[in-house]
Amino acid sequence: MLNIQEIEKLARLCRLELSAEEKDRYAEDLSAILSYVEKLQEVDVSHLENTTATTENVLRQDMVVGVSLEDQKELIKQAPDSKDNLVKTKPVFD
Repeated sequence: MLNIQEIEKLARLCRLELSAEEKDRYAEDLSAILSYVEKLQEVDVSHLENTTATTENVLRQDMVVGVSLEDQKELIKQAPDSKDNLVKTKPVFD
């Protein structure tokens, strides 16, 4: 079973403030989950065939539909910044 110090460390890492009651409850709940995972690790799956999920590329081409080329160019002219006939925006991620 997880002890209170381990729960406090997890809470600190998750930036959570827990009451004493919550610490006790989480220690019990997380211990039960970890115990279940240990049981799952004991299951013999050596006789099962390996399976992998494969998917094909489901991304579509980036295309403008329903707007004339003339309207596209007019809209892009109205943008504060553009490049290669596309509206240029500020980065979302650093």
